[in-house]
Amino acid sequence: MAFRCFVISYRICKGPCGGGGGVNYKTYLANKKYDMFPEVYNIFIDKVLDKDSVEAERDAFSLNGARSYGVKLLKRLFGDTGLGVILNHKRKLRKLLKRFFGGMGLTLILNHKRKLRKTVKWMLAVGKELRFSDSDIFFLHDFESAYAFARCFAFKKAVFIYHQQGDLYAEWAGFTGRKSLMYKSYLTNIFLKTVKRTGHLGVPSNGAFTSLLSNEEKIHEKLSNVQFRTLYNGFTKPEVIKTSDAIKSTIDALKAFPGLRFSSVASLNYAKGVERVPRYLGQLKKAGYNIKWIIVGDGVKKRELEAAIEANGMENDTIWIKESVPHDDILNMFGNTDIYILLHRFSIFDYSTIEAMSYGNIPVLSRVGGNVEVIPGENGVLVDDDADASGLIAFLADRGSDIAALKKINSTLQERLFSEKSFLRNYYTLAESLSRGEEITADI
Repeated sequence: MAFRCFVISYRICKGPCGGGGGVNYKTYLANKKYDMFPEVYNIFIDKVLDKDSVEAERDAFSLNGARSYGVKLLKRLFGDTGLGVILNHKRKLRKLLKRFFGGMGLTLILNHKRKLRKTVKWMLAVGKELRFSDSDIFFLHDFESAYAFARCFAFKKAVFIYHQQGDLYAEWAGFTGRKSLMYKSYLTNIFLKTVKRTGHLGVPSNGAFTSLLSNEEKIHEKLSNVQFRTLYNGFTKPEVIKTSDAIKSTIDALKAFPGLRFSSVASLNYAKGVERVPRYLGQLKKAGYNIKWIIVGDGVKKRELEAAIEANGMENDTIWIKESVPHDDILNMFGNTDIYILLHRFSIFDYSTIEAMSYGNIPVLSRVGGNVEVIPGENGVLVDDDADASGLIAFLADRGSDIAALKKINSTLQERLFSEKSFLRNYYTLAESLSRGEEITADI
């Protein structure tokens, strides 16, 4: 059955990165390779891609760019006049108000609603340009695009694909380190309304769905019987990767290191729990293991991570890259480490985990959410307590003499369960089900 498919993210296109925007882009790359969808459009704030797109992809419907140009034009024409002075004064006043009131629940809600109004205008422009219809399939890869789509259209073949760590409020609080009961209530209600209007929910793992339900009682009550489909992320190693000059010396140091090489790639927030890793690795040092840990990431928990590295004597054993790193450099790093470690407080299903596994990294992950689904047997270690590394120590004592064999097990398992082709097939199978009007279900 022929259908058009629209994969939508209210995000700037940044290539194969994390989050919903990154997954959107990865479906674009996968379909260019495997050609499952005959007609699919990958839509971002700044561009629309189809399977015939090349690097000079055509621009799309950026309202941000138009507004930015308008502000610059006003400043250029009236900067030294009375109007220019007034505009500049209002801008300074807004910054001052944001500084003093930005963390208040009402201010947070008003700012969020302003962003959503902007998203609705953008969605209307996209729908008009591409002539959305009720026979089309829609995959909505973030809350903003799902909300705007549900407000603008009544089409039933749409899936809100949820990539957040827990509910919306938990994600926000984890990234910002802030709290607001008023904002929590607002986000919970608007999230539930959006799910109800779209009618279908997609998640990157079964654990992601249970994590969403467990975070907030009201969400658990409303979503327990919702139709949802598990859409596992997937990755296949590229044939060629480049190494930037910025990371070459780090890669050389990893290659030359004679002990166990650990890696982590994550935002430093509450959900990821990266600041818990030094305590865990410190126990391996005490057990006599020679280790090196490379961490790529930055965020609100960086001071806690700094303190944990120092408290556990890991200063000389840690390489910490805080700035953004090209994707190829990350893959090069995984090609020269042995164990991928993250001790999430809650987890959906991290792309970086399966990328690391594709290069043979042994996963050592906390026993939460989607982590359990990437360690179905004895290919890695599930951690229940970051103060107790005995599980990994026993694992290494039993099987660590042949790291190469363990790495082969993980690269084979990753390609079998979480390949790029199986990832795209999950989306295509769901699109076919929607086109036939079938219910979408997932077994937990």
